[in-house]
Amino acid sequence: MHIFWHQRDLRIRDNSGLAAATAADTTLPVYLVDPELRERIGARQWAFYMNGVQRLKNHYRELGSDLLVRTGPPVETLGEIADEYGVERFYYNRHYRPARRARQRRLDAALPTEPVTDLVLVGPEELDSQYATHSQFYGDWQAVAKQTPHPTPSSETLADVTDNTGVPAAEADIDLPEAG
Repeated sequence: MHIFWHQRDLRIRDNSGLAAATAADTTLPVYLVDPELRERIGARQWAFYMNGVQRLKNHYRELGSDLLVRTGPPVETLGEIADEYGVERFYYNRHYRPARRARQRRLDAALPTEPVTDLVLVGPEELDSQYATHSQFYGDWQAVAKQTPHPTPSSETLADVTDNTGVPAAEADIDLPEAG
């Protein structure tokens, strides 16, 4: 079994990491409420984000699976889930902000992972670190093959689990748009 670790990528369709995980083995979707990350986000953004996590959880349930929602530091919490479910590998979509990359590197060092490029069409590792002109960058960027959108995984590729852990309640002092 594999785990796909949702971070900011609260979608099932056209999710490169989820598609890679489900192509390789049965996949258990997980979202972690990281207390360290929570401290950096305002109440309105947090409420909107938790609405998105709830909507994602509902979508997984429609597919006959569920989104495991846990609270805690990623390495320890994902390690506990791995022990509980016999997980062989962790998939996630690479992020490029320093704080998120640091979290991902800690996970890479502790557990077997498979990071996937998803949030950008061309991963920075596929290009030079600097370009003298935009046209040189553009030429290199154009030369890299781009992925086509991924379909929603079939319910047979998702773990048959039920998780009664709810999404943390979050309120905002304004009406928020619908998440998703």
